[in-house]
Amino acid sequence: MKTGSLNIGLPTPPPLDVGDVLWSARMALAIGAAVHWVMVGGRIAARFVSAHPFRNTVLCALAAAGCAALYAVITGRSPSEVSLSGQAALTQLAENPHAWSVGALVAVLAFKGVAYSLCLGSLRGGPTFPSLFLGGAVGVLLSPLPGLGVVAGMAAGMAAACAAALRLPVSTVVLVVLMVGNGETVPVIVLAVVVSFVTTELLPQGPGIPAFSPRAGRARRPASSRP
Repeated sequence: MKTGSLNIGLPTPPPLDVGDVLWSARMALAIGAAVHWVMVGGRIAARFVSAHPFRNTVLCALAAAGCAALYAVITGRSPSEVSLSGQAALTQLAENPHAWSVGALVAVLAFKGVAYSLCLGSLRGGPTFPSLFLGGAVGVLLSPLPGLGVVAGMAAGMAAACAAALRLPVSTVVLVVLMVGNGETVPVIVLAVVVSFVTTELLPQGPGIPAFSPRAGRARRPASSRP
């Protein structure tokens, strides 16, 4: 990804066909539901951390680091693909999708999904690029399906995952179109965003996030009487 550009380097795809559209809609339904539950996991992690912020934040950080380490041991790939946001890895995935085996894609989806939830609820990780990477990885994983290409799969996957994470459908369409860098995939991007957004709105939204309270046994500092 060049400085100042969001384009991840996908090639210009062939014209869309019926297979691209049908698979994109099905993918968006599944990805929207999966990312939604990742976000719910982040809410659960936030409730866990709010009880004992320092201790439980450290525990969540260790668990996220464990996910990255296990991914590296199992796949032999870099732990940064799990531990970092996914912005650089997404460009590598787009430029050379065949360098990732099916096992590596499944592993990064599992371990990064768990680490993503933990970081959302404890280390306050950003929601955008991890969701884009997860969606792009699903698109590459499912691209061998009959009638679905790599470019259309990644575009629809990124759009569905980002819409589920951000709940900003119009902004998601603009962002993914800029990242894909072509106009040919706009129909499947819009379709994936709509299907994913509607899916997430229909699912249970999960627990609320409580406000962090002062440590037990430590009194609040009285308000100053000075003007």
